[in-house]
Amino acid sequence: MSFTDVNPDGFYAAALRWATALGITTGVTDTTFNPFGNLNRAQVAAFLWRFAGEPRTTLPKRFGDVPAGSYFDVPTRWLTDRGLTTGANNNPDRYNPTGTVTRAQAVSFLWRLAGEPTPLRTVGNQFTDVNPGFFYAATQWAFENGITEGKGSPTRFAPTLPVTRAEMVTLLKRFTEWSDSECLYPVSADSVVAAVC
Repeated sequence: MSFTDVNPDGFYAAALRWATALGITTGVTDTTFNPFGNLNRAQVAAFLWRFAGEPRTTLPKRFGDVPAGSYFDVPTRWLTDRGLTTGANNNPDRYNPTGTVTRAQAVSFLWRLAGEPTPLRTVGNQFTDVNPGFFYAATQWAFENGITEGKGSPTRFAPTLPVTRAEMVTLLKRFTEWSDSECLYPVSADSVVAAVC
């Protein structure tokens, strides 16, 4: 990894080395990663698709605002095929690729990828700013399994804040550690990657 804008001692450095080695990210340029830049919806689709082993999809339908042949074309179709997205604001023709991904949306993507497991709720609701809603179960599950933590405070999740690129690779790395412990591989049956548990 030779990104000039990455602190080798940063909280995300190990996760970024892992993500780069696996080809999950190649940076925004050959020499920069932009760790504290906001992750957009095109990027999260590409990250998740590569993380899952670049699985094939037979879904021909693409969102109207996703250009054919773009780096996020197949990833967004795969997200739809796997039920990880229904489009921006549940609009089946619009993905909003340049839209910012919030912290709530980031953990929701991972929760769906994991099969929407039910939180154990053995620790209760850690976050005072997380109330029942679309991301409640995802956030509780992610916290219980060490995938996410508070932002700026142990009791503040900041669900509406953008997730940074550094935070996303960290979430993905922690998700891998959880899925390994659960003997769960987020690879679809038609993936180009074979995984044996």
